[in-house]
Amino acid sequence: MELKVVWTKRAKNNYVKILGYIGTEFGDNPSRQYHERIEKLITLLVSFPELGVKQSGKHNLRGIILYRRTTVFYTFNSNFLKIVNVVDNRWKK
Repeated sequence: MELKVVWTKRAKNNYVKILGYIGTEFGDNPSRQYHERIEKLITLLVSFPELGVKQSGKHNLRGIILYRRTTVFYTFNSNFLKIVNVVDNRWKK
């Protein structure tokens, strides 16, 4: 059974901010490439959810680096892959 992908509000908001930044600073083509890379990563995580590095054993939080400056944090169970946050590692928290 394939996992259903769910995004938290925080993850979606940060993802949109990062896409907007890339589009503004570098143009539509890099923004589109970033989007495609996120989509490929999520497809890969649906098939191999244990791929990311475990961040916290208590909540089964995992992280995987998309680009050297972007990390995707997620959790999963037998039904869902939840994208918890998309973080640009250069931005202040």
